[in-house]
Amino acid sequence: MEKQLIQRASYLNIQDKDLLLKAIVTAKKAHDGQFRKSGEPYIIHPFAVTDILLDYKVDVATLIGALLHDVVEDTEYTLEDIQQLFGEQIKTIVHGLTKIDKNEVPEKDIYQAVNFKNMLEAAQKDIRVVVIKVADRLHNMRTLQVKKIEKQVPYASETLKIFTPFCQKLNLFRIQEELEDLSYAYLHNGQYTQIKSFHKNYKELFKSYANRVREEFRKASKGCLDIDSYTIHDEVEPLYTAMTYPDIIDHIGRVVISVPDKMSCYSAMGIVHQLYKPISGKFIDYISIQSNPFHRYLRTTIDIDGNEVVICIQDKESKDIREKGICFFLTEHREQELRTTLPKILGEVITTNKSATEDPLEFLNFVSNELLGNQIAVFTPKLDVIQLPIGATAIDFAFALNVEKAKQMAAVRINGEIRPVSTPVSQWDMVEILISRYPGDKSSWLNFAFTTKAQLAIREELEKE
Repeated sequence: MEKQLIQRASYLNIQDKDLLLKAIVTAKKAHDGQFRKSGEPYIIHPFAVTDILLDYKVDVATLIGALLHDVVEDTEYTLEDIQQLFGEQIKTIVHGLTKIDKNEVPEKDIYQAVNFKNMLEAAQKDIRVVVIKVADRLHNMRTLQVKKIEKQVPYASETLKIFTPFCQKLNLFRIQEELEDLSYAYLHNGQYTQIKSFHKNYKELFKSYANRVREEFRKASKGCLDIDSYTIHDEVEPLYTAMTYPDIIDHIGRVVISVPDKMSCYSAMGIVHQLYKPISGKFIDYISIQSNPFHRYLRTTIDIDGNEVVICIQDKESKDIREKGICFFLTEHREQELRTTLPKILGEVITTNKSATEDPLEFLNFVSNELLGNQIAVFTPKLDVIQLPIGATAIDFAFALNVEKAKQMAAVRINGEIRPVSTPVSQWDMVEILISRYPGDKSSWLNFAFTTKAQLAIREELEKE
């Protein structure tokens, strides 16, 4: 497998290949004589994690972190050794992936929560920590059968609760898909075959939609787009995600058209709307208004034989970003893009919740809801997008946008109508904060603040009064 890793890393420059080889040698030496529960040499695991990440052609720092992710935790090597051999960045990554000593925290749930908190704090410094961790989880799920049966279900449950939402957050679709499939098999063994068949039927349905759109689009686009310049394919949500919305077809899958550039996206959308009746109010321009760094496309919903079918139209770079997710930015020449993209993904949730509680279980619960839960996008009057968890109110919107302005809020205008600050907000609402020198009593705001950031700011303000 060592040769396979080197061959697959052929995209690296000579200097980075030498570093990768050095990391391979170091990992082999560190794990020499260690074996997994399956009886395989332990080195198979870090090699497999690295192999998963090579699918995304990530940079050498990510690959080295993957190779060495268990070295400090399971061998005599120290973080200082890693720093001397590979530098400060690799030391930071490995430190973020190293679990604390179980003897320090004997309670299992607290032990897991502390490790989760440490991982997220490290991810703020370098997102590669989480990328490697989800690849590590994928290989462990692939080999979960070697664990005792009583450990398989909790492990699969944790995977669905923490790791698949992280994959969704980072747009690592292929890893998410396999994790959901494997987890569902362990958690719902009796229903798995039936659900898998149900999911397969949806895949076949969307494949038929894609074939139909491909043929009809090809005829209609003659003279507008070269047939070799675009591709059309179907996408279906992973098993567990799809089963969350079994009766809402436009949540389950879509047809995706990829064209050469942004201008071609709008031309292609015109062709689609000539071919099929668009559903009113369901066109969204994610190119002009980016609510998610990984979703830069035009989205419309059309009628095909009485069914509402989502069509997404993207350019070549946007296609690469959607397919690789965060890994698109894990290259040396995109380091600046990574720095600007990371706050859009993680926001202030980790820092805010760290300030709000020292209890690792509370931290895990808060972050799971606010960072890893489903989110909505809410507009400001200037068409800036504020991401909020489902269940958020206008109070949460205001404190996410501008804390000082929120403190002076008397009411809000939602989609043109004046509403109380306690009003829940929905996807694509446009919200304007209406301020006053005398905003009135804030004591009830805590009852309607959903996010930790809003709750902290309100408590601080009430303490001053």
